[in-house]
Amino acid sequence: MCTSSQAVSWIDEGFVKKIRGTTFSTRVSVQFENSTIKATRGIINPLVSDVHIFSDHRSGPQAGKYDSFHSVEFVEY
Repeated sequence: MCTSSQAVSWIDEGFVKKIRGTTFSTRVSVQFENSTIKATRGIINPLVSDVHIFSDHRSGPQAGKYDSFHSVEFVEY
């Protein structure tokens, strides 16, 4: 189980065409997910205009036992 994350460092600079991402959360308020999307778009939108971030929120029995929220972004050159 991953307990920490590291910042991304650019190895090869180039032209980014589009960014796609997914945020998902379980057993937490959907506002956590929305604030993650807002913060991510606030950083990325001035640099790349083609940004789409999908959100997936689970609650109740289908969410499992543990609280969590995550964000994953993919870049296409």
